[in-house]
Amino acid sequence: MGKKDNNIGNTKSNRFKMVIFDEVSLKERFNFSLSKINLFTYLGIAFILLSFLVGLLLIYTPLKYLLPPVENYALEKKIVQNYILIDSLEKQIIQRDYYFDQIKNIITKDNLLLYGNTDSIDESDILTQSQKDSILNELIERDKNSLSIIRDEQGLSGENLYFVKPLSGAISNGFNPKKSHNGIDIVAPEGTPVLSTLQGTVILATWSVNSGYIIQIQHPNNFISVYKHNAEILKKEGDKVIAGEPIALTGNTGQETDKPHLHFEIWQNGVPVDPTEFINF
Repeated sequence: MGKKDNNIGNTKSNRFKMVIFDEVSLKERFNFSLSKINLFTYLGIAFILLSFLVGLLLIYTPLKYLLPPVENYALEKKIVQNYILIDSLEKQIIQRDYYFDQIKNIITKDNLLLYGNTDSIDESDILTQSQKDSILNELIERDKNSLSIIRDEQGLSGENLYFVKPLSGAISNGFNPKKSHNGIDIVAPEGTPVLSTLQGTVILATWSVNSGYIIQIQHPNNFISVYKHNAEILKKEGDKVIAGEPIALTGNTGQETDKPHLHFEIWQNGVPVDPTEFINF
């Protein structure tokens, strides 16, 4: 009997009662009983409601600006692409400025002194006009030779670039910039290898809702080639490719297509050009 009474006592000790009295008359106004389970339940519900309210405040009020910014992958990728283009343009500007500086050094009288400064000019130190012309011609020829060496290292032939046909097939839609069709559509069975038209660097390899899998390559002489609606991309951004190397497989991806084909574009200096002017399809 003693043990049973103790259990009853323990059960009662696990319950609590809250009573609210009138401050003046000490008359009981309200009371309710509460067990440990109910206490944790009420606390849990209160925590959930509080979290919900805080979430609403952070989403629909200016307090959301206190949160750390969410990384935007698309924006980050665009910044990387712009950085690559800017770096390429910067190198070209440096080469151009160096060339113009050399020309200026030959033409400008103040920079034609062999020694000394402009405060003490000796006629013997100044180059004659024939000497200027000779040095200018030599500089131009040296610049041409250096450009020829660069072209040879890149596998180019003189001033001309040899464009490889990216895909063999019938052209179903031609180049028409007035209708926002900046390339050509080449029909081919799905899974046919797509080849890089020139050597270069992959600057974009991604997915688009309208164009499906896209790959974009930066080439010499400010050429860029674009390949859309691929079933699969074989290269990643930053990869170096050579002319004729497989870079993707034809497909039917994206909303702007209804059959397997390749949408192929060529851009130069930011302007779309007709691929058929460079490639005999």
